[in-house]
Amino acid sequence: MFFEEEQFKQKGLLINFHERVYDRIKIIKKNIRYSPREMVPLMRTHIEIITMIENHDLHPALDLLETHLNESMYNFLGEPIGKEI
Repeated sequence: MFFEEEQFKQKGLLINFHERVYDRIKIIKKNIRYSPREMVPLMRTHIEIITMIENHDLHPALDLLETHLNESMYNFLGEPIGKEI
């Protein structure tokens, strides 16, 4: 029984994580205009992040997502995230 509860809890955390990732990706897509040439690596990164999540590799997925967000915002704003504008 404990194992089933633990699996359910982990699945809930995973779903929550999925939602957070998708929300962030939607924000990036909404706020940043990409050329078709830039979209290919962006989509590849999204697929890579989602695959990591599905394989329960959450820490590497978070690292990749953070790097991706920082690069995206740097490209958009010309400054890294965290730096006051």
